[in-house]
Amino acid sequence: MGAYRDDDGKPFILGCVAEAERRILANKMDHEYSGIDGIPTYRQRCIELAYGKDSEAVKNNRVAAC
Repeated sequence: MGAYRDDDGKPFILGCVAEAERRILANKMDHEYSGIDGIPTYRQRCIELAYGKDSEAVKNNRVAAC
């Protein structure tokens, strides 16, 4: 996993990451990583974006992702 660093080599937290963490904590959400193969619904949306929702490969379930 990569991390942004400042000119002194110290970790730099992006504002959007700090805001996301704040929202997670404020809403008492789980703060976990997804499984190694990712979130199934997200993977499916990525496949549809890459190949097109009407692609024959997508329609016939011939594309895999993780």
